[in-house]
Amino acid sequence: MAKMSDANVKKLLTEHADGYFGAAGDRYLQVGLFYPRNTDVKAIHVGLMDVRAADDIRVEYDFDRDGWVIKQASIFMWEAGDEVLDSDWQEVAFIQAWGREVDGDDE
Repeated sequence: MAKMSDANVKKLLTEHADGYFGAAGDRYLQVGLFYPRNTDVKAIHVGLMDVRAADDIRVEYDFDRDGWVIKQASIFMWEAGDEVLDSDWQEVAFIQAWGREVDGDDE
């Protein structure tokens, strides 16, 4: 598959990122990864914009293990002139798909 242009990626994200109200009235942003095996968009990068600092995370789906992977970076600053800006993203959590599914017999 051809690589998506930055403009097309931004359009995809804009068209598919929707705000919703939760059951308790809390507003949240819903973002879907649409067929990530067939596009260049493989992960969702989540950052906190607030007076409280926090590391950004990346969320992606691991089809081999059938679950969600959460990654964090460990390097946030580089020397002037560094050509490779490697943040060293590493897996810090794995969440099994359907891990909380309730079986009808369990009720």
